[in-house]
Amino acid sequence: MSSSFWESRTALQMIYKGAVKRNTSPWAVLGFCMVKVIAATPPALVLPPLIGGYASLNLMVAIAGHSGQGKGAAYAVAEEVLDLHDTGYFPVTTKELDAGTGEGLAAAFVSETEGEPPIQRAILHESEITNMAALGGRSGATLNQTLLKAAMSEAIGFGNKTDKTPRLERHSYRLGVTVQVQPRNAKELLKHGASGLPQRFLFLPVRAEDELGKGGTVWDHKVKVPAFPERTVITLPEEVKTYIIEQYHERARLNLADNPDDIGGHANLLRLKVAVALAMLDGRFTEVTMEDWQLSYVVMAQHDAVLSQFDAIARRDRQAMAEKREQEAEERSEVKEQKLLARARKHIARRLLSDDANYNRYDLRSTARVDIRSAVEGLIVDWEKDGTIVPRDDGTLRPHDVARLESYLE
Repeated sequence: MSSSFWESRTALQMIYKGAVKRNTSPWAVLGFCMVKVIAATPPALVLPPLIGGYASLNLMVAIAGHSGQGKGAAYAVAEEVLDLHDTGYFPVTTKELDAGTGEGLAAAFVSETEGEPPIQRAILHESEITNMAALGGRSGATLNQTLLKAAMSEAIGFGNKTDKTPRLERHSYRLGVTVQVQPRNAKELLKHGASGLPQRFLFLPVRAEDELGKGGTVWDHKVKVPAFPERTVITLPEEVKTYIIEQYHERARLNLADNPDDIGGHANLLRLKVAVALAMLDGRFTEVTMEDWQLSYVVMAQHDAVLSQFDAIARRDRQAMAEKREQEAEERSEVKEQKLLARARKHIARRLLSDDANYNRYDLRSTARVDIRSAVEGLIVDWEKDGTIVPRDDGTLRPHDVARLESYLE
């Protein structure tokens, strides 16, 4: 399935060959290319209003891999392998951003030249999800909420008298997001599942192919990006529209007490954006074909596989944490037991070594604190057996191994 996917189109062949030649992951390079080509289009290009209003193409991709596995290298290959130009053959450039605050994201679309109209297109790059998590976790931070809105091209920013952050209206901006995720740090993104943030991301692996590349020149794939000055709605096959609507209805009819798969809540919209990106890489910007839709299934299978691996890691981590807690509890219990035994030994020794010692088994037990009475009873039995104490004819106990008992008083 994977090999036929890469062989199906010239664009995919060139992405695959470029990635392998530079020893990077074809899936990671494809993810970056999809973000780049979608971010090269104006916000006037939208998906049809199958559910609610028109849907934005804004795409967010998370590239998953270990440190040093080539996430940054894959981005560098994507920069070379994809050549985007307009109808006049001028390069299409898209403003690139680093993660910051939610307000800063909206402000980034303001032109640096005074009097110029707002910038319409941008790509936010973050080299490590923990950086974004730190920014989003600050007190009063709005980055996560802004990304949630931006994924759907909803209005962001404030634009009021008390806050000078500009307001970007719905469908007035195009945003692509790429973030690199190490497996152990994936929880920093996945923990926001209740808000819907991770559901907006396409997850792709950074694992390289088995074939060793020799480096060298990467041939670029040229894509001509048309201008869309007015709203243009991408056409979809009827079969695709029916499928999406039926799938939505099935979810929309859930009761509050039902337990749906939250991480898959936006899977069909995400798949549709992937299909659009694949069409664009093939040079088509206004129509999705059944082949695009079928190829998007292969990409989503990679997405699902990454999430399954993240889930397996999370389960192992939870199991390891549970075992650690259990071990710590056992250690605490053992320490507590040793302390109780020490108190019980001292209790018996102090009384049997006193000048007026005249204690029987019952006396020793009844004069002990409640929490050590059971330990006292057990020690009396053990010490009678080993001769540390011996019973008198009247039932009272006397010390026999005095040195041992005295050691318990130290």
